[in-house]
Amino acid sequence: MTIAEVRIGDILRLARVPVQVDPLGCYRQIGVRSFGKGLIRYPEVSGTELGRLRYFVLPVDALILSNIKAWEGAIAISGRCDGDFVASNRFLGYLPVDRNWVDVRYVRYFFLSDRGLPLIQQASPGAADRNRTLGIAAFEDIRIPLPNIAEQSRIVGRLDATYSKTEQIRRATRRNAELVDALTSSLVSDSASHVRLGDALSLDISVVGVKPDSVFQLAGVFGFGRGLFSRGYLSGADTGYGRLHHLRAGQVVMSRLKAFEGAIAVVPREFDGFVLSPEFPTFSPNPELVHPGYLEMLCRWQGTVQLLRTASRGMGARRERVSAEAFLEIEVPLPDIERQRHLAGIYSRGHQTVHADWRRRELLEALERSTLNQAFGGAR
Repeated sequence: MTIAEVRIGDILRLARVPVQVDPLGCYRQIGVRSFGKGLIRYPEVSGTELGRLRYFVLPVDALILSNIKAWEGAIAISGRCDGDFVASNRFLGYLPVDRNWVDVRYVRYFFLSDRGLPLIQQASPGAADRNRTLGIAAFEDIRIPLPNIAEQSRIVGRLDATYSKTEQIRRATRRNAELVDALTSSLVSDSASHVRLGDALSLDISVVGVKPDSVFQLAGVFGFGRGLFSRGYLSGADTGYGRLHHLRAGQVVMSRLKAFEGAIAVVPREFDGFVLSPEFPTFSPNPELVHPGYLEMLCRWQGTVQLLRTASRGMGARRERVSAEAFLEIEVPLPDIERQRHLAGIYSRGHQTVHADWRRRELLEALERSTLNQAFGGAR
């Protein structure tokens, strides 16, 4: 099949109908999520709340790009239900010159692929991420492969089906995770007995010295009790730290800088021997007072996050620091060890379901990406 290479400005036209903003009027703005995640539809505001940007009617069934975030995939399609929305001059809306020639959904998918996104990035110059702006002329000069309209529709149909299935899994995963979090909160909150964390945990830091020829496995701590993740290998020559904190399985580790976001976790066996910076104190539990599974529940419990926010120092972005001493002063629900074991078993079964959901989602998202790139890999 012969595939023509065409210039964007020859197949799409910029659609901009200015809006004369009435201070007493009501308006709904849009935004565009990065990584191809669609439009953001904001609640209605008055004309005085729109700010001083210029506004335009949002074209429907159009290709919409954020000129400041297109380089990271802030590209979407407006629907027929979006005709009452407005878009600021930071968004570019394009309609087909001829709908019998081009399908804007095909163009969006192409620009989200590994072949198309670099073209957007090249047309978005700037030294820093926040300064990378997609220019109209640069965008319209991009050339893309364009098969006939029937082939475009076939590609769009296949990708829509794949993405729809993945989105169903995303929604189910979020729903199950929310249910497990609600269950966790209910189970933990039922305990009438509260104790200081310092009565069940003790500060226990294993320090390892750093030499230029040292190589370490570096860990990170997710926020909101989501556990640890691997950050790969770290050479001693590539860090300014003279010492690091060594992790042991079963310990609790906390990020002093991000504790207010719930960046605490129980160290699983597979992270035994990993290291973190000195900003991550570690604590060992008293096995006679606290069950490991219940400890995991406490790390995910929203009440713990709220307590950490209270214990943090500073304001705004600077409130992100909780000392080890303040952490140990927090009072948390702690039933007897047998009750903890029972609650931990209930939590574990729910958590296993969520883990399986996330794994399935990861596999489908990999398939999603592969299908997207396969659709455009041969169109040269």
